[in-house]
Amino acid sequence: MGVLLESMGVDAVGINCSLGPEEIYPIAEELSQWTSLPLLAKPNAGLPGPDGAYPVGPEAFAKQMEQYLPLGVHLFGGCCGTNPDTIAQLRQMLAAHKPLLESRSSVRAVCTATT
Repeated sequence: MGVLLESMGVDAVGINCSLGPEEIYPIAEELSQWTSLPLLAKPNAGLPGPDGAYPVGPEAFAKQMEQYLPLGVHLFGGCCGTNPDTIAQLRQMLAAHKPLLESRSSVRAVCTATT
């Protein structure tokens, strides 16, 4: 997907919603191997329970998002179940790290209708 989107001229590529930080990490990791574009990660605060509550609190969310830094994720956010406290914790975590400015090398690949 990253190769195709890069060839279409998009500015960034990423993952938004549906899963929590731990669950979308493998997807972001795979995506980071297939594009040199800036990456975006905007997960939920986990999957809601039967009572509708989200299990990942602001501090845990920020801590789990820290693992995305070495992947080259440049754009961070939160979707369902996150709130201003979550974003404040995420911002605090990011402020403690220098941005990863190294560029990832492009992957040579061919996209076809069947592969």
